[in-house]
Amino acid sequence: MSQGADPQPHGNPNAGGSNFNGNNAESRNRANPYVKDFERLRNMGAEFFKGAIDPKDALDWIKEMERIFNLLECPDEARVEYMYYLLRSDAYDWWLTVPGAQDRTIRYTWAEFLEKFRKQYVPDLYVDRKKKEFLDLKQQRGQTVKEYDATFHRLMTFAMELVPTERARCNRYEQGLNPQIKMIVAKSETTDLATLREAAMRAEDLVNELGAQMAEGRKRTWKNVGSSSAGNSFGGRPNQIPKISRPVASYPGQERRSAGPAHICPHCGNQHVGVCRRVTGGCFRCGDTSHFLRDCPHMSESRPAGSQTTIQGSRRTGGSVRGSGRGGNNRGKSQGGQSSR
Repeated sequence: MSQGADPQPHGNPNAGGSNFNGNNAESRNRANPYVKDFERLRNMGAEFFKGAIDPKDALDWIKEMERIFNLLECPDEARVEYMYYLLRSDAYDWWLTVPGAQDRTIRYTWAEFLEKFRKQYVPDLYVDRKKKEFLDLKQQRGQTVKEYDATFHRLMTFAMELVPTERARCNRYEQGLNPQIKMIVAKSETTDLATLREAAMRAEDLVNELGAQMAEGRKRTWKNVGSSSAGNSFGGRPNQIPKISRPVASYPGQERRSAGPAHICPHCGNQHVGVCRRVTGGCFRCGDTSHFLRDCPHMSESRPAGSQTTIQGSRRTGGSVRGSGRGGNNRGKSQGGQSSR
């Protein structure tokens, strides 16, 4: 028979198919009792099969045909007859190569037909690959329980012998769930797959709700930190000018004030406590007005850190202090004209 020719249903005594293809519907129905229901089968959605490169397409066609056969309560022997006629093009050419396919005395059962069909269009390598995918299946990041469930059931059709009981299916289902969801549903210890699926979906809602609350909390925290930083880059209150500490000068015999910050002296431009020595004219070492710095009897004593000698010795006005003695030729004067002491 040439490629693409329509096959004749088994059981038709007229090999030429004159009655089947004729105009007399009554004689056609008498010749083959299955012909009268073929149009009904087509109306239910039965499609011709011309062959498939992708095994998934072949499996989808078989599953759809089984669904229609079950709906019509089609007997086993009738299924083979209908499938024989639904094969077209490459698929029909393949069927002609099956041993006994053209022998009208041989009747294949539905199970035998499925075995031969799957061997041709769904090779073992493809099935083994799907079994491995089933065993390695994990709920991916961003994948919902519903999406995971659909993938689980699709792959399980290739690995039914690996999970023969409902308990085994539940164990495999639970192993593939998101760790957070699995931690919750593990407490249920259910052995019903549908119940486990519902528990996983409820756990998913809980995990998503807690995640949203944590994200909102982090958002508020960063918002508060951001507003505080925007108001003051030093981490203080908004619009508050930070205070920078400086060494504060102290004089011998003068009480050091620790409460409150020292202010910048308008006379010398430095920070110190007490009256400025530039105003009193006192010695920069001890404050006595009877002598200058070079004649100070306290010069032999250890110089305290942060004394006004050090601070006032370098003026912000740019002048320098010369430590010449009283009456010396190079008696220094500041930019303001005041003698150094």
